[in-house]
Amino acid sequence: MFTPYYLRRRDPAAPRVERLSLMERWLTDGMAVIDIPGAAEMMEVDMTRATALLSEIRRGTDVPITYTMLIVRAVAMALKRFPQIHMIVAGNKRYFPKTVDIGLSVLNEEFSVPAMVLKECENRHVLDIAAEVRRRLPEFRKDDIALGKKLQRFGWIVPLGFMRRALFRFLRRFLAFRLKAAGTFHITHPQYVDSIIPLCLTASAAVGIGKIRERVIAVDGAPAVRMTAILSCVFNHSVWDGMCAAMLLNEVRRILEEPDPELAGPRPAASL
Repeated sequence: MFTPYYLRRRDPAAPRVERLSLMERWLTDGMAVIDIPGAAEMMEVDMTRATALLSEIRRGTDVPITYTMLIVRAVAMALKRFPQIHMIVAGNKRYFPKTVDIGLSVLNEEFSVPAMVLKECENRHVLDIAAEVRRRLPEFRKDDIALGKKLQRFGWIVPLGFMRRALFRFLRRFLAFRLKAAGTFHITHPQYVDSIIPLCLTASAAVGIGKIRERVIAVDGAPAVRMTAILSCVFNHSVWDGMCAAMLLNEVRRILEEPDPELAGPRPAASL
């Protein structure tokens, strides 16, 4: 049974102070060298029409489709429409990807929260994306736990923290390492808080979405209760400036609020 680390029962007889395991030291040092965003921007989005579309897509399928899949599609569509801002800087090279590969944060038994990379999201139906997430999720979590066990077993080979951090800094200069870690763009969607602002980056930018719920907003100059989401965008200021983030957020909001006729995506394969 899947049990996140923060829900595990702690032995009351265990010491109050304990040393980090080798796996935890590797994770801590890896997080220490991840880019810190230079700025963050936030925007509220009316999800009323997107909610109706989601209900329509859910009819006639047993694939669990959530708001997350719609947001993945919306972000991928926005990046496809603004290819000039869809970029990654690794070392001394700037890379403009041909496809939008979204790294979606996945709750895990450890605290690392790895990213499942979903490829070519700009060309896929939300049913296809949802089916892939459901299919890959058990194995993805299992592989991440297996990686943690390998770090615990062989982590002593690089015994000192400064050496581990130097190794991670070296690897982050390579495009392949960054793409494997988080794709070309990162999305995180914890559904238990109103908003989230990620404070570390593997990709050049990331979108955070909190809980989608009813809020009071102004509609045609009058207060109204609508389903809304608070979107945030954080970015590496050496890659993006504030206008890039504003372009992305405004396009994502337009796609979700209309909603854009392309939001659901191309018709899924017959197998779905």
